[in-house]
Amino acid sequence: MKFQIFFFLTLIGIITGSCSDEDESNDNQNLFFWNQTQCADPWETGGNNSNSETEMAVILYLENEGITVTDLYFDQKSPLASACSACNCGTDQRIILRVNPTDATKMIQLGFYQ
Repeated sequence: MKFQIFFFLTLIGIITGSCSDEDESNDNQNLFFWNQTQCADPWETGGNNSNSETEMAVILYLENEGITVTDLYFDQKSPLASACSACNCGTDQRIILRVNPTDATKMIQLGFYQ
């Protein structure tokens, strides 16, 4: 009897773990990145704008392109050079977005990367 209970609990643990791994991989497929520039981004914000201003501008830009943003946040992992102040220089900031799976092709066409 103890073996059956142990086997049943182990089976439930394996099934639960498998489901969560699958969900994470689907989420990562819908994750896109944009390296923020000083002032050359298509939504016309940059290094002098706050994150909340940039967030609103990006969401509005993508909505106008027919794309639904489900999550947006920032990190400091942009590979663009930030030692200059020209428009195409980076801000050290990267914009990270999660979109609906149906919008993935359009995101790549707009210049976002996965």
